[in-house]
Amino acid sequence: MKIGIDARAIHLQGIGRYIRELVRHLAKVDMSNQYIIYFSTPEYMNENKIDNPNFQCVLVPSKIYTVKEQLYLPYRLHKDKLDLFHSTTSLAIPLLRTCRHVITLHDLLLKIHPEFLPSKLSWAYFTITNWWAIKFADKIITISDFTLNEVSFFYPKSRPKITTIYNGVSAEFRPVKDKQVLENVKKKYGITNDYILYVGTYKENKNLPTLVKAYAQLPHQMRHSYYLVIVGKQSTRYPEVPALIKQLGIESTVICVNCVSEEDLPVFYSGATVFVFPSIYEGFGLPLIEAMACGTPVVASNQASIPEIAADAAILIDPLNVEGMSGVVYDVLSNPQLRKRLIEKGFERAKAFSWEKTARETMQLYCEGG
Repeated sequence: MKIGIDARAIHLQGIGRYIRELVRHLAKVDMSNQYIIYFSTPEYMNENKIDNPNFQCVLVPSKIYTVKEQLYLPYRLHKDKLDLFHSTTSLAIPLLRTCRHVITLHDLLLKIHPEFLPSKLSWAYFTITNWWAIKFADKIITISDFTLNEVSFFYPKSRPKITTIYNGVSAEFRPVKDKQVLENVKKKYGITNDYILYVGTYKENKNLPTLVKAYAQLPHQMRHSYYLVIVGKQSTRYPEVPALIKQLGIESTVICVNCVSEEDLPVFYSGATVFVFPSIYEGFGLPLIEAMACGTPVVASNQASIPEIAADAAILIDPLNVEGMSGVVYDVLSNPQLRKRLIEKGFERAKAFSWEKTARETMQLYCEGG
């Protein structure tokens, strides 16, 4: 079978890791099918070389979420004589079908929260492409049962086509115990104290302002013992968090790290005293499992897919309750035994998620007829 996989979104956070790990592990477990992996830039294609003769990387001159992709991609898929095309983000599916389609639907965030879209034109594009993808896809992969249930509720006729295949956790995410390595990374990013960690974007659903407010309510001495380290690319579209940090007068103990290398991220997790994940909406929540795999105690929101993914390995909180969040973070920082229990449970929970398992289940879905 000849299978195409859309890797044009490989630069995006979250979805990009999904694409990289899926392709990397399919190349390890599938020696039978032929694959064509589609990239939008030479840079991303060169960074993601695949050591498998059955895998071919192809450059297509159309980025995701553009009119051009709807004109060029169907032509290219037809030219390559694909049996099946896997759209790794449902909003980038070609409206003109030339083969069977599998889509990965990571969440329904923009349907549940259309206010997060920047314009009416964006809303129209999302509404049309999302409906089209769900209606005409031969198979739909969701990354949690939470998303499966949401898609089934809004699009009940699609239910027989949906399969949940969980994300995995990369092998790189494991405890870093070398104190010198931990100290070197802290020094590299200007961190001079122990710290509370957040990893993610500044988008509205991530609920980062509530974490900042909760941190500001910690006792003064605790804030000077434990910095808040925010790892995520800042954007002028989301100015609220930097403004809030300044307004609350906590600039000296909040460190915003705009860009972290893949090699340093496990060190960040491993060095944190607690990881906090305050999101109000997630289709999966990769940082949860990454933190657990690195041996970091986790405090997380009780919303959306998060309880399903975290299970009993995190303390779950109301993400909109500033005082409650602050109190739980205080308790974890103050209680070494509680941290130890969370670390042990986190290690066990992380073992349930494997990218090899994700790849094998995805390959099986391809072979079931797409």
